[in-house]
Amino acid sequence: MEESEGERQLRKQEKKERKEKRRQEKALAGEGQEEEKKAKKSKKAKKEDSDAETTDAPLKKVKNDFPLQDVAAWRKEHEMTISGKDSDDFPPLRSFAESGIPKDILAITKDFKAPTPIQA
Repeated sequence: MEESEGERQLRKQEKKERKEKRRQEKALAGEGQEEEKKAKKSKKAKKEDSDAETTDAPLKKVKNDFPLQDVAAWRKEHEMTISGKDSDDFPPLRSFAESGIPKDILAITKDFKAPTPIQA
């Protein structure tokens, strides 16, 4: 069964229309992607601004008076090895209050007896 010239023309036209429709859909999807990228960039910028506000504030410096000989015993008891330059300058925290974190965050830790060795 052979196609008539009219049927071929019709099929060609339909194919052309489908191709054009796909091209338009891709173009629209591209516009949507651009808008989505812009929204993500804006959201990221806002988050970075928010992070800057909280992380730029210096933590309250709290003196940790953990005696060096007690630090060594504590680390031995908890099977913790510390190495590196000036490692003795970083004694473990015996309480979250020694960390100098803000009071509103410190309040969240009130139910904990002490930091775990990995937190200390």
